Amino acid sequence: MSFNLDDIRTDADLELNGFWYSIGDAKLKIARLGNLNYRRVMREKLPDYLRETVDEDLRDKLIGEVIGATLLVGWEDLLENGKELPYSKRTAIRLMTSPEYKDLRDFVVEQANTADNYRVYRAEEIKKKLDEL
Repeated sequence: MSFNLDDIRTDADLELNGFWYSIGDAKLKIARLGNLNYRRVMREKLPDYLRETVDEDLRDKLIGEVIGATLLVGWEDLLENGKELPYSKRTAIRLMTSPEYKDLRDFVVEQANTADNYRVYRAEEIKKKLDEL
């Protein structure tokens, strides 16, 4: 029995620049967990030697900042208090560090950690759909 490596090849552009996910009527652009930007910013914000010694609340806030800066890289049609919320990295960080948006943060992390979302065949499917438009 064989295993085709093409089935697990990932697209570096999708991993770094994100993939669009629908959530309600909005779309979120989410980069892959562990991408180059994520690892770089995580090392800056929370070096290995601090991870186990820093206060849990502070660690959670710093990780939220990393998620907002490197994983939630765009959105469309996202509303807050009934008004459209334009994307900015600053706003993404605010949302990912806010306890009231914990479910949104969990959604972003779950999608960012789903390897299948970043496969080469996924990028090919997107290109095919765009070519059909």
